[in-house]
Amino acid sequence: MTIKMTNIKKVVLSLLVVGIAVSTQAFKNAKPVNGQFATGIFYNISGIENNNPQNYVFSETGDCLDLPAAACSATWNYTLPLTNGHPNGSKVSTSDEVGTYDGN
Repeated sequence: MTIKMTNIKKVVLSLLVVGIAVSTQAFKNAKPVNGQFATGIFYNISGIENNNPQNYVFSETGDCLDLPAAACSATWNYTLPLTNGHPNGSKVSTSDEVGTYDGN
């Protein structure tokens, strides 16, 4: 009888671990596969709010500084590969985050 209980405990514990692993994966930001759209933050290198993708660039380490206040970043749709770091989809944000791109 103790062998069956031990096996049941192992099965229940295994299912619990798998369930936790699957549920945490659901909240990670996934990068798109080539040709599939995703959304991401792109930084405004012109400082003027606009819809021109050439004025926005992707940076994993970028940030918006508080001052001087300008158009800093916006959410864009994009697919991989990016063209010189610029978004290749449409702008999602209705307005840019205020701040100044730190250039990183």
